[in-house]
Amino acid sequence: MTPRAAQVPAYVLHARAYGETSQLVELFTAAAGRLGVLAKGVRGRRRHVTLQPFQPMLVSWSGRGELPVLTEWEATRPPFALRGEALLGGFYLSELLMRLCRRHDADPALFAAYGQALHDLVTDRCLSSTLRSFDKALLGSLGVAPSWTHDGDGEAIRADRWYRCAPQALPRPILGPGRSPWEVKGVALLAFAVEPLVIPPDSRAAVNGLFRALIAEQLGGAPLRTRALWQAMHRAPAQPLPQPEG
Repeated sequence: MTPRAAQVPAYVLHARAYGETSQLVELFTAAAGRLGVLAKGVRGRRRHVTLQPFQPMLVSWSGRGELPVLTEWEATRPPFALRGEALLGGFYLSELLMRLCRRHDADPALFAAYGQALHDLVTDRCLSSTLRSFDKALLGSLGVAPSWTHDGDGEAIRADRWYRCAPQALPRPILGPGRSPWEVKGVALLAFAVEPLVIPPDSRAAVNGLFRALIAEQLGGAPLRTRALWQAMHRAPAQPLPQPEG
């Protein structure tokens, strides 16, 4: 990582108090990926732009080591005004980045996907499609996304067939219907080969189940806080994820 950077596009993922007046801030940046910085003397000081989540910014930092000092920041537009389920969706995106992305591993495409997801959360786009679009970009960045168009034999995915999508493996045709989140119909996979993503309503439950399983695999089984909040909001008890076969 460069010891000095100026005017880098960024978002705040998390901030917590440090000492009496400073903050430890976790940023997601276009040029340096996830980055921890020290913001000195910001608490109690009136500034035009506060370090808050979902605020597109340009930031500058200086210093070597794991914790450079944030020197300047300015807003590039008003913060995304998330409410209700959209706000929880925004925290879900940020938690995934905090949990699954290594520091100093830049991915401009994933940075763009995060900004697009925040934009879509404040529009009328389907919430499920918005979150799954980001999940797709994240899994692609991590190099663990399944193939959306071809199975393990090199054959084109067929909309009417069933497939098993084991982690880090090409989909395998099965007799179906699916008995676990890892087993979905081809029409659900083919939806992800097209941008912008539109999930057919009758495939939404299967797609959501598949991505919960794929994300859980990357988390090593450790639960997401935002998922627990989501379940509490909807009064839905958490269900254990079946393990993939094969």
